[in-house]
Amino acid sequence: MAKLLVILFNILGRLLQVYGINKYNDYTLIQITPYDNKQLKTLMTLTDSDDVDIMKHSHGLNDTTDVLVSPKDRSKVENFAKLRGMGVRCVNHYGRYFDKEVALIRQHDKYQSLQYNSYQDISNHLKSLAKENRRYVQLQNLGRSYEGRVVTLIKISANRRARNPIIFIDAGAHAREWAAPAFAMYIIDQLVMAAKKPTYETEWLLGLDWYILPVVNPDGYEYSRSDPDNRMWRKSRSKTWREECLGADINRNYDFMWGYRGASFDPCNFQTYVGEKAFSERETRLVRKVMNSNSKRIKLYISIHSYGDYFLYPWGFTSSYFPDEWEKFHRLAQLYSMAAVKAGGRPFRVMSAGQLYPAAGGSDDYAFAVEKIPYAYTLEITNGYQFNFPEGLLHTVLPQYYEGLKVMAEEIKREFPNSG
Repeated sequence: MAKLLVILFNILGRLLQVYGINKYNDYTLIQITPYDNKQLKTLMTLTDSDDVDIMKHSHGLNDTTDVLVSPKDRSKVENFAKLRGMGVRCVNHYGRYFDKEVALIRQHDKYQSLQYNSYQDISNHLKSLAKENRRYVQLQNLGRSYEGRVVTLIKISANRRARNPIIFIDAGAHAREWAAPAFAMYIIDQLVMAAKKPTYETEWLLGLDWYILPVVNPDGYEYSRSDPDNRMWRKSRSKTWREECLGADINRNYDFMWGYRGASFDPCNFQTYVGEKAFSERETRLVRKVMNSNSKRIKLYISIHSYGDYFLYPWGFTSSYFPDEWEKFHRLAQLYSMAAVKAGGRPFRVMSAGQLYPAAGGSDDYAFAVEKIPYAYTLEITNGYQFNFPEGLLHTVLPQYYEGLKVMAEEIKREFPNSG
């Protein structure tokens, strides 16, 4: 009888987690629209706190800044915008839009393409791909995350001995951005199929090696899946000097202009804490390991994030000036956007990361400035659903994004013909 009661209470707890109330049900998404440059500048004074989450900054006039607020801060943020003549749109009970079933139930299902998979299922799928396609696929155990999860890099090549130029892609640096690992895994699956069955349509794959790290921050990713209360978690899960506050922002932790601007030195800032020092996080050191050991061959680096349909290039730490090579960056990203549009997708806004909002210590700035990788980008995918892009729409947008990647690959091959 006692065992039966334990089982029943466990089931009840699970159901309450999945279908019950979570703290974000009472939160409000406030989308603030600036109509002039003064309003746009004023919006930049909004900062993250324990109860105010700046989910997206305006990139210009008539583009929203999205703010997630607790009930006690709603009127304060609404009044801040309305008193200054800005547009205000509210989405009440924001937590109701969280896909609880995906997060909480599908923990140990078999891997499914075009879905949000658990980290364990992603890892198992990578092992299966390597076992079944040894001629084209190789796995590298980079090390372990803070909580001990194995972080795996997959290498895909039609001819590994050729030492071709490398395209290095990572995703999942920010835990709540589930669409990013889903796209990385879609890329992996498509590349493996192309390598196995080469046709005239997959010739762009030849002459390149693809290194893909689908989940940079597995601890944070799994934490964001563990409970609706944790869905908006962004950082790593490492301990900090403030015992009650965990994690650092993976994409503020790289050693180029670290902490210069757009970040916090407070561990309890739940979004943009830079870490105790540059590369304090195991996860950023693992990405550095890939770049550093292959820097002469990596010609294109893309870090996939969500959301917003932006294609961003250095510099991220400033909006005051661009790299000398900015026109080349801009042109290549525009080719990606045009290919995605041709495939039925939305156009991407191409700009320097600092034009979106200045933030130092990012992986793209580090890749370009320190590791001397010729092309380094942050790709922000999906729009219209914040961090909760519906799983059922992945089958539409991911193939569109993939078409853009194929065009970029052709350009990299043309500019760097077997330059390893």
